[in-house]
Amino acid sequence: MELDIVFNIDYPSKLKVEPLYLNIPKYIEYIEVKNMDQFRRIVNCLNDEVVSYIWLHPSFSGDQVDAGFESRVTTEVLPELKELNIEVTQITRSTGKTSEKDFFDVGKMLDVKKTKKGYTTEELKEVLNSKPKTATLENKPRLRIEQSLKEEIKLINSRIRELRNFLHVSYSEDAGYWFQKIFKIEDIYTERCFNNSYWQFNIGNYKLYLNLNNLEECMIDPDHMNVAEIIKFDVDNRRWLIDMSFFDEVSKRFEQQDPDNSSEKLAVATTLYVIHEAIHKIHNLDCNTVAGIGNFPKIIEEADYQADSIAILTEFSFYIHQMGGIEKMSANQLIDKLCSTIEIAIQTTFSFNPIQDALKLIQVRRVNRYLIWFYHYFKIKNLKAENLDATSTIKEILTYFSHKPLIEVSGPAIKSNKDMDRTFYDLNRIKHQEEIAILKMNNEIIRMGKIQSVDFSQFYTGIKESNFEKMRDFLNVIFTNNRAALK
Repeated sequence: MELDIVFNIDYPSKLKVEPLYLNIPKYIEYIEVKNMDQFRRIVNCLNDEVVSYIWLHPSFSGDQVDAGFESRVTTEVLPELKELNIEVTQITRSTGKTSEKDFFDVGKMLDVKKTKKGYTTEELKEVLNSKPKTATLENKPRLRIEQSLKEEIKLINSRIRELRNFLHVSYSEDAGYWFQKIFKIEDIYTERCFNNSYWQFNIGNYKLYLNLNNLEECMIDPDHMNVAEIIKFDVDNRRWLIDMSFFDEVSKRFEQQDPDNSSEKLAVATTLYVIHEAIHKIHNLDCNTVAGIGNFPKIIEEADYQADSIAILTEFSFYIHQMGGIEKMSANQLIDKLCSTIEIAIQTTFSFNPIQDALKLIQVRRVNRYLIWFYHYFKIKNLKAENLDATSTIKEILTYFSHKPLIEVSGPAIKSNKDMDRTFYDLNRIKHQEEIAILKMNNEIIRMGKIQSVDFSQFYTGIKESNFEKMRDFLNVIFTNNRAALK
């Protein structure tokens, strides 16, 4: 989706940048931007998927545009835009007539093409007090209003408090790292899987960001739901501040797909999100340091895998605790629960995708993240055929998680965005032999799909639509056809 941000330029007296409105061309909707503070917040909200145009409108008839205008834009306006974190890479002159608004008259203008960040609808609503049209999964009625959602957040806090109490008790048994004592199996096995530098996140920092030393305090602040950074940790109060847009978008997805279980899924999704971000805090990756991190796709892929794994395994261990321990559970119960948790994690990441009819470009690292977790999903689901007991099943699962799968897809054209230093798949241009390759734990490379009659279009459609079932069903065929090689 394109997002235009329109500025007024008071020329020729002084080239002062004054924001006028946002324009979402897909819906031909104009939204007034009242002041520069609002614009700064918009810049902070924007994500990194959307191509934007910054339109610089002279506040006079186009006949008055002279050669000095473009020169003064370069010397006076661009430095001001740079202070707003807008890096202008291309300036072209274009002509146009704008009649929708009467507070300026445009004959000629400069348009500045720039890849800006994407955004969520709720963030723009909060910034602009407006309601731009969006393309959602379906236009079904919402099942709750904002106040009832806040009430549900209180219930989520209660659930997270129980999890924190479980961790507090587990970690009091001389645990030095997050993986110790939570599964109640032999220490030697968890040590074998996770006791290496890749997984050694200090328990002291982990306790800090989950506030395990003050269990009576709620983990999520229900009274501060307007968070420009979407999520941040309040160091003074040891609480997480999460923007309402997270709860709105995630709950909307679950309500549309599974209304009977949407509240429980939202609670699990929120738990995973908080633990994921707690691990990122230990990474020194938060709202203060995240700017530009997409320029390091290999690093962020590793950091996301660590954070995803720890969040999912922590939630999984809490479920086992709630059920009374491993000895009271069957292997199939464990497998079903873990696969359900992985599905919730993937669906939650879908909620952050740009809201539009279908994705056309998607970062390579994001597709890799999906592939990793669908591969784990497949491997874990197929443990049912092994007829293992519950403890042996847990051991197999921990072995899987301790090794990050290296898995990629070939087929879509690779598109490099030099402005953003990002690498994308162009889902509308299939240029290469369609395959999926994986490096197994024994360092064997397996290539899947090349000599088989497999239609990859279902996979691409699943990505475009953020559709879990389409992606899962396609990959299940691929992995099943290669089951023997993947063992």
